[in-house]
Amino acid sequence: MSNSTQDSDIGFEEAEENIELIKPIKENLSTLQSRQVDETLLTDDLCESSSAIVADDSLTEPAMKYEKGYIEQCIDGLYYIVESKYGSGPKREQICSPMKVVAQSQNIDKTNWSIILEWLDKSNTLHRWSVPKELMQGDSRKYRRDLARRGLVVSTKKYLQDALDFYLNNHPTEKLLIFTNRVGWHDDDVFVMPNRTYGETNKDITYQSEKSLSHAYGEKGTLEEWREKLCSPLGNQSRLNFAISCAFAGSLLKLLDIEGGGFHIVGKSSIGKSVSLHVAASIWGSRDYVRNWNTTKNAIEALASICNDGALMMDEISQSESNDLDDMSYMLANGRGKNRSTPNGDNRIIQTWRILLLSSGEETLKSIMSQSKKRCNAGMEVRLCHIDADAGKKLGIFDSLVLASTPEEQADILTTLTGQYYGTAGTSWLNYITRYKESVIIEANLLIKEFMSDHDYVKSQAYRVCKRMAVVAAAGELATRAGITGWQDGQAISAAKICFKNWLDNYGHDGKQEDRQIIGHIAGYLEKYADSRFQTVGRRTQKISKKSGYYKQDDDLYLFGINTFEEICLPYSKNQVLDILRRHNLLRFDKDGRSSLKLNNKSIDYGRAYAVKGEIMRYDF
Repeated sequence: MSNSTQDSDIGFEEAEENIELIKPIKENLSTLQSRQVDETLLTDDLCESSSAIVADDSLTEPAMKYEKGYIEQCIDGLYYIVESKYGSGPKREQICSPMKVVAQSQNIDKTNWSIILEWLDKSNTLHRWSVPKELMQGDSRKYRRDLARRGLVVSTKKYLQDALDFYLNNHPTEKLLIFTNRVGWHDDDVFVMPNRTYGETNKDITYQSEKSLSHAYGEKGTLEEWREKLCSPLGNQSRLNFAISCAFAGSLLKLLDIEGGGFHIVGKSSIGKSVSLHVAASIWGSRDYVRNWNTTKNAIEALASICNDGALMMDEISQSESNDLDDMSYMLANGRGKNRSTPNGDNRIIQTWRILLLSSGEETLKSIMSQSKKRCNAGMEVRLCHIDADAGKKLGIFDSLVLASTPEEQADILTTLTGQYYGTAGTSWLNYITRYKESVIIEANLLIKEFMSDHDYVKSQAYRVCKRMAVVAAAGELATRAGITGWQDGQAISAAKICFKNWLDNYGHDGKQEDRQIIGHIAGYLEKYADSRFQTVGRRTQKISKKSGYYKQDDDLYLFGINTFEEICLPYSKNQVLDILRRHNLLRFDKDGRSSLKLNNKSIDYGRAYAVKGEIMRYDF
């Protein structure tokens, strides 16, 4: 198979509009859809010399007048030809090896004009590249170096390089393509992927990356093979079913106007966490679709962008840089990159995305952040919800053995299958949701409503998590109705309910994780320093080296000084802490509504204090 996928930034038209490039493979090209050519052409198909790229329509192009002569496309390349004054025949000098101008292109904002070229290198590999027109202005060496790097032979003579600039700038092609550097939904009807475009539109929109980033989208095998051998047997595997449904769910977020977020599968080594990600990744591509948390904040922006309106899968969270993990988690869930400047000081366009993140690791987000002495607040844990990898059946991540007699063998079989069959389910899914978009939205909302009604007792943060779980369940059910998964109706919902129950068991049915954290923060401080930093009222002989306040034994109250308490509350704000303590009746205060308590005790050296009840150390939600 040709290895020109990364160069392939602009696609072909549908069958009847394909450009004739190579006569021996014309029949093959005519059956291909947008962006499939690079992934389908075999080197054996390109058996003729590289001059075959110049088809009949190129040879009939009129010569372009230039300087003292003209530029002409010939069978063996692009030439600058000057007629001799003395009748000795024209002087022919090759500008570059055979190359074809396919079309012009602009982005969806009608800027960033480019010219699309195609050529075969000396190994008969087809290349297609969009040359930004701005690179032809001024110092045009950069685009020529890029052409040479991709295998086009360009003359080193300056006047012939100038001739190439002139030819590309003035080529009369009228064909116009629209490109975008953004994967995902466009105009609400078209879904653009790096390797093709889905949906119907009167615009010819294709993907063109600004950066050289391997996207790992691809196909191998058939949908039937993937469904029957890999996916269908996993219908009753709660974690694997849920992971597969997550892979489908990202494409629904924008249609349903639901925020992004993610799930983190946590468990000990060799329990099957990575297998769950590889199985989910097989919807879209090979196992290389799963990325590693060992990356930078800049790189993760690019990864999120290439998975926009889809699923991003990240393995081994413990390998991440703990100092950056909180920023990366927030950034991925919030769907917005960092503000940056161009070399000339202008603001770059901020990268945005909406994704469903599926992560795995042996440690939780909170555990890793604590190693760098950072606090993992409730918002982070809601954005990246932890699900135990262990299904509780003494089989690791599996609920049952359906492909082998041991969990280890079953994991090995699934790993092998994900290398044999992948990508076709994602293609079928995008064809389905673009073709039946309106009915997909209606059905998805009904499924979400049903899921939420079964959990109508959840509130606050738990409600947000439940809503995301419902989207995952709906995606799995819709993929089943579309004939993609091979599961029975209701299996995706059952798997999502099991995973949601696991999250609830760990974090509480009320979803008040932030309340728990703040109350635990103050309770933890008292448990550690109640005897050493609080002067018991009436005990003058007690020696306190670093006083935080007083303890009124009769009322079981810890009296914090106004300024001291603000410092103890960090990293939470004082008002946030006081509000939660009041709501849980763990703070005594005056009837005037102020959160502080007025004191009339000569043994205490300040007039007002924050009076926290000692029962906070025994408080049970």
